[in-house]
Amino acid sequence: MAPCQPLDSRWDPLSLIENRRKSLELAREKAECSLAEAQRALEQEKATKSGLGEGVTKLQESLDSVHAVHTKEMAEKNEQLERLRQRTEELTSMLSEAEKKHGMAMLEVKSAERKLQLELEEKNKYKIESERLQGQIHNLKATNFELNQNIESVYEKVEGLHLERAALAEQLEVMETSYAEERLKLEATSAQQTKLIDFLQYKNEGACGKKRKKLLGNILLRLDGDEKVDINCTKLLNEELVLLGAEEGLYALSLTNPGKTKPREVPGIGKAFQIELVPEHNLAIMIA
Repeated sequence: MAPCQPLDSRWDPLSLIENRRKSLELAREKAECSLAEAQRALEQEKATKSGLGEGVTKLQESLDSVHAVHTKEMAEKNEQLERLRQRTEELTSMLSEAEKKHGMAMLEVKSAERKLQLELEEKNKYKIESERLQGQIHNLKATNFELNQNIESVYEKVEGLHLERAALAEQLEVMETSYAEERLKLEATSAQQTKLIDFLQYKNEGACGKKRKKLLGNILLRLDGDEKVDINCTKLLNEELVLLGAEEGLYALSLTNPGKTKPREVPGIGKAFQIELVPEHNLAIMIA
């Protein structure tokens, strides 16, 4: 910018030219400076471009080398990736197979658990049954011990019975001998009593006649009037006593004084048709 001039000199042409010249010189200097700077910048840019060209070449070479390495690495990575993919497929197949096997194994485990549960239940049943059988065995042992004691006691009783039987056999032999003797005596006495009864019957028929005819039973039992007694059977009990079976019952007559002694009625017997004696047991059997 032109310096301020006095108002009277601003319109002077020389001054204007001088100012213009100075202004142009300044502009030229500035342009030269700018040109020099541009030239330096251009040279610097050329130098830079030259360096950059070499750097680009180096970079290109490095890039090519890196690209080759990267391509090689990518090929290797692709190969590794392919191997990994194949391995993944294999592992996936193995995993699927393992899952199937695991499923089958789980089914087998569940089946085994069910079997184990059933076996445990069976074991518990067998345990309960075993305890019950153990109790039965214990009871059977106790019963067996008791039976053995009872058998020993029975053996002792049998031995005692054998001894008692031998003693009874001896007594029976003695009783049979005595019975044979008593039987002979009773048969003799029975014959005498039969003769006595026949005599009493004969006496009754001769003494009373047709108007007051009595039965033998009435005479023996000392019954009068229209009451009649039919004697069904007689049995000599011993030398002093005879049993008389009648429709009215059983009577015992003493033979010590048959004409004067009144027979005694045996209570509890309604009729007696037959009398049998069992001397070895001191019994008299009546068939009523």
